Amino acid sequence: MNLCIISGSVASEIKYDFLYESKKNIAIANFKFKMENSKYIDVYALDSVADKIYAKLKNGEHILIEGRIRDNGRIEVSTIW
Repeated sequence: MNLCIISGSVASEIKYDFLYESKKNIAIANFKFKMENSKYIDVYALDSVADKIYAKLKNGEHILIEGRIRDNGRIEVSTIW
């Protein structure tokens, strides 16, 4: 199991969409995240976490994210603070 906790800020507009290929519609939110060391990474969240991110976060807002590093190098967010 891999777990990461990263501090930084939302660095792009949050793109909110649905994955229609599954049996049920799954919400997905994608955005760029600027870490404290000024490097950028791609992050995404699914379902209720995606809903929360889209509804509450804005570009430039400082947050902590907890998630997992996926095979493609993106972070799948499980919790935001």
